[in-house]
Amino acid sequence: PPVTPPHWKGVRPADKLSPVCPQKLPNISNETEALKRMPPGRLDYLKRLLPFLTNQSEDCLYLNIYAPANAGREDLNKLPVMVFFH
Repeated sequence: PPVTPPHWKGVRPADKLSPVCPQKLPNISNETEALKRMPPGRLDYLKRLLPFLTNQSEDCLYLNIYAPANAGREDLNKLPVMVFFH
């Protein structure tokens, strides 16, 4: 069941990605066998993506918001925000 997060004072640090929702990950350790099941482009994509999917948890509903690295502090209040649910 849902629980209330611990309280914090000041600005809450948001400097790392939250866990992803649990999912079965494809085994691509043997590339020859993996290429029998998927096209090369998908294998390349999975090799880049899988390191980000290892931290899994049912506590996975978070929203990541990014701002341009060159935005000044005063600019952050003026930037548009787009949210996509998929």
